[in-house]
Amino acid sequence: MNRIKIVLSGKEYTIQTEESVTYVKQLAESLDAKIEEYMSQNDSISVTSACMLVSLGLMDDCVCLLYTS
Repeated sequence: MNRIKIVLSGKEYTIQTEESVTYVKQLAESLDAKIEEYMSQNDSISVTSACMLVSLGLMDDCVCLLYTS
């Protein structure tokens, strides 16, 4: 089991996972970039709201892939 430290929106998290360190860090970097992009386009949005809306968008992407496969 790997214990991996990642940073999302300036906050550090430690994750325990079977996945590789490189893979999880790449996921975290991609997610952080999406959150930061969303926040830069919406000056008054909170970090929490940005995270929820980015999550919703990512879930939509996943569901769309399932239905189109």
